[in-house]
Amino acid sequence: MSDNYKYPRIPIDSSDPYHQYLERHKKKHGMARFTTRDTESGKLYKAEWAIESLLKKHPKNKQFDTIEEVERYIKRILNSNTWAKLSTRRKCFVGFKKKNGRGFAGRAFGGYIELDRKNGNSLYVLLHELAHEAGAMHHGRTFRNNLLALVGAFLGSDIKRALKKEFRKRNLRVGKPPKPLSRESWEKRREQAKQMRMARYNQSGVN
Repeated sequence: MSDNYKYPRIPIDSSDPYHQYLERHKKKHGMARFTTRDTESGKLYKAEWAIESLLKKHPKNKQFDTIEEVERYIKRILNSNTWAKLSTRRKCFVGFKKKNGRGFAGRAFGGYIELDRKNGNSLYVLLHELAHEAGAMHHGRTFRNNLLALVGAFLGSDIKRALKKEFRKRNLRVGKPPKPLSRESWEKRREQAKQMRMARYNQSGVN
């Protein structure tokens, strides 16, 4: 299934079992995996913490001293073929926090990235925030796909493999999600399941 698969519009109070199945499928496999809350952020942060020691000693995980350095690296990334596959955004502004050393390491919103000068001045943190700026203001499947693509291109395949491994440990899915069954296929599978339940019931000897 392509990333832009469109689920049918489903009424919230729908009593149609097939619509209920589509709603469950969307919640489980949808690219964002949340509606009002970013439900997978906690597990994603734990995956990142698990590779923190690897990142600290990695030669490609550049530590930025000035905003000018960050701006030059952002320009390099936004002009890359990797970025062109993720987003049409061509500008992204950046700044350091006023109070550094506490709170978030970085955050992104509407074409602007804010980094902690002490705890968020690494290339990895920048790539994390750019994965948001590539059209994924959450930590769901699209974000993870973006992050893995950027990490692979600018930090290397070793970090990408390590991060992907931690995602798998926490059941954080990546790649293209499975397409939901058509109504015809779903009804056929539902009927098969019903017949199997009836067969088990009859074999139990219960009248």
